[in-house]
Amino acid sequence: MAWADLLPGRPPIDGWTITDPLPDIAALGQSFIDFVEIGELPDAVHAAGEKPGADIAAYRYRLDRARRRAARGRLEQLLSTVDAALPVALKGVARDSPAVLQNDQTEQIEAAVGEIARLLGDAAEDTGRWWDLHRHMRFSQGHDWDDIVEFDWPAVRADITAKALGDSDPLPVPDIDLGQAASGHLTGPATLALPGSDLTTTGSSGSFTTFCAVSPSTRTSSG
Repeated sequence: MAWADLLPGRPPIDGWTITDPLPDIAALGQSFIDFVEIGELPDAVHAAGEKPGADIAAYRYRLDRARRRAARGRLEQLLSTVDAALPVALKGVARDSPAVLQNDQTEQIEAAVGEIARLLGDAAEDTGRWWDLHRHMRFSQGHDWDDIVEFDWPAVRADITAKALGDSDPLPVPDIDLGQAASGHLTGPATLALPGSDLTTTGSSGSFTTFCAVSPSTRTSSG
């Protein structure tokens, strides 16, 4: 009954959700006996018994991916907010100033950092100089904010950008059809160092580069 009560609380994610009920324990037991009698391995029975756990894991995976996707756009906005506010907040402030710095920009930065922490959740706890950033904002003297600009924010920003993508999230790739790229007239040397902005679908060296970069056989034979 608990499983049946759980399913309505799992809304679809990209059109998929858990719909199958729990397998009948008595039926599973009988299936094991049947497989023993015919001398075959009960792989299908094992799979049926493990399916609820696999479904829960699949749902959790999809939920985490959807959450990262939803948070990614907001994170980019907040990063831009901090980038723009920091130089304005420190304008005219001496590097070693012991005076407490508080203005509209520092309040904006603190609010943005707080929201970033909520969006990252537990991932924020191991983000580079995250705690240094919070410590310096708490003391909020001029030299603290100078350390934020010079050390804390560049490191934290890079880590936030990295954490916005999970290990299983697809990386951004150029808008290119590899079939068209491979069928063009390829010129120039093959290289993996060409900037992405140079990639085209017109049969240029960029096309050859892109095709080689994603080809497993090319990767294993290079170097």
